[in-house]
Amino acid sequence: MRAHGLRPTRTIILALWIMLVAGAAAAAELAVSNVQVTPLPFSAAYDVTYDLQTVDDLPVTITLLVSSDGGLTFPLTCTTVEGDVGDGVLPGIARHIVWNAAADAPGLNGQTLRVRVEADDHRGDPVPPTGFAYVPAGTFEMGSPVGEPGRATNEALHPVTLTRGFFISKYEVTMQRWYEVMGGTPSTAQIPMNYIAWDDAVRYCNALSALEGLTPAYVIGAGTNNVTWNQAADGYRLPTEAEWEYACRAGTVMAFHNDTNCLSSDTEANYRGNTLQLTGCALGVFRNARLAVGSFPANAWGLYDMHGNILEWVWDTYRTDYQNLGAIDPVCDLGVTGYRVFRGGRWNIDARYCRSAYRYFYYPGDSVANFGLRPVRWAP
Repeated sequence: MRAHGLRPTRTIILALWIMLVAGAAAAAELAVSNVQVTPLPFSAAYDVTYDLQTVDDLPVTITLLVSSDGGLTFPLTCTTVEGDVGDGVLPGIARHIVWNAAADAPGLNGQTLRVRVEADDHRGDPVPPTGFAYVPAGTFEMGSPVGEPGRATNEALHPVTLTRGFFISKYEVTMQRWYEVMGGTPSTAQIPMNYIAWDDAVRYCNALSALEGLTPAYVIGAGTNNVTWNQAADGYRLPTEAEWEYACRAGTVMAFHNDTNCLSSDTEANYRGNTLQLTGCALGVFRNARLAVGSFPANAWGLYDMHGNILEWVWDTYRTDYQNLGAIDPVCDLGVTGYRVFRGGRWNIDARYCRSAYRYFYYPGDSVANFGLRPVRWAP
């Protein structure tokens, strides 16, 4: 169920849209009402108050999204917030959020600025397979802004909308799981499998689909890089480049999914943290090895090791100007020509190459160290 309302402030027109995401049977019991938006004096912050009713008085997730085009799209999740926002918000009267607009959306025109308040009880989400997480359809800013530390020239910032939700593995494929699916010497190792060529990654996806009785996503021809994706299939596949970054960011906009421009190799990711750190960030440990998957905290969507540990193949053929692929479900596939994209960074490089927006390419037929995968499949 969806409902929305508009409420102006006294100083600028700031529309507050209310979206309720709930299971159909419980829709009447999840409600946000009495919304008030008030500019805080002598600052660029706003106080958002609302009343919240939930199913069985259970906690829900509250999110603020911002639009700069009058409410046509909401690509930015407000992160400089405090109060009754995020996970675990309980029902009650006069719930409130303080939002620092200057930090999250500097320079936006107040006449076109819109903020959406989203309440989600997760009752209607599809149930993912074991070891996978559900990623909903949505819109985000892909790439990196000019001025992001470590930014490369092939990361043009552009809006992207993904129209279908999908399931994505919470973890990089481990050695144990690889041999369970592909056969070979059994292993119990929980470190990510490496020395995986792109061609082998798509074969793994098809083998996993067959193991679970799903329709394989790929038709694999002779030679290297000769793969056709059947988008109607329900089987496992590599994420598109856009899907990977969307899942990695999980609503964040900064260099890393902790929504800052710094990443701690001590407590947040496995990478070369003892040298060439990004400007303003502290040095950390360098372990000089792959670690067991899930050794560090997950992002907001429950995904582990999206930064560092092992490089992750995606489906797309590399294209420098990926911003020209279109804003809706972009994908680049040049067939047997071109290199394939990898994402995520690895254990033995520095932080700039582990950023959410970092992208590079390699020959799809080569089995070399530090390449792994994280499969996805469509959600029903």
